[in-house]
Amino acid sequence: MSKEIYCDFCQKQIKVRDDLITSTMMLEVVPFHERCFGSNIKGARTLFLSNEPINGLAGNVTAVISLILAVLWPMVAEGVMKWAFLLALVPVGYRIFSYVKFERHLEK
Repeated sequence: MSKEIYCDFCQKQIKVRDDLITSTMMLEVVPFHERCFGSNIKGARTLFLSNEPINGLAGNVTAVISLILAVLWPMVAEGVMKWAFLLALVPVGYRIFSYVKFERHLEK
């Protein structure tokens, strides 16, 4: 649409949403082309780079499961452990951030 999105690996423009893979690097959400992510980054799992895509089916399923866990956890936990539900909201926050910052700006 209006904002241009560039791959963090090859620095070329990503034009369609189907070619976009977002992942975390140093706790930051970064965009990649599908081919760049698949061939160069997918196998690299470190403290600073996750090889799990945030967008797509896997990211959506993770976000939904995390949201369900965050809603149910305070009902079954006792005392201070009730606040642990906040950790389950991290994948939901990453998924929403990925959509707002990158995906909504690209064509389907």
